[in-house]
Amino acid sequence: MELGQRIYNRMRNRGLTQVELAKKTGLTQQVISQYIRDRSRPGYNAIIGLMKGLEVESEWFFERAGEEEPAPPSPAVGNASQARLTLKERLAQLEEQVERLAGQINSDED
Repeated sequence: MELGQRIYNRMRNRGLTQVELAKKTGLTQQVISQYIRDRSRPGYNAIIGLMKGLEVESEWFFERAGEEEPAPPSPAVGNASQARLTLKERLAQLEEQVERLAGQINSDED
């Protein structure tokens, strides 16, 4: 796996955009983009910044392909999963409210 793809995967796994990574590293978004597209290789100072921004050790830049964590699911899939979880939580809340109201109605009728 090329370094650019590994940087991209690490960014996604950390939930970072190129702009956010640029801010954390002191690099520009354009430079981050060039690294991701393998159009440029980071020098010493850039590697130091990327180590901080990506929260990796220097060895990470020299690991062999296949040892890197895979990219997470696309944002659409993650958002759909979050939405389902949120809907399930909301449904549970509504069911609890209905039960409480039904209990109140029953106690008022007695």
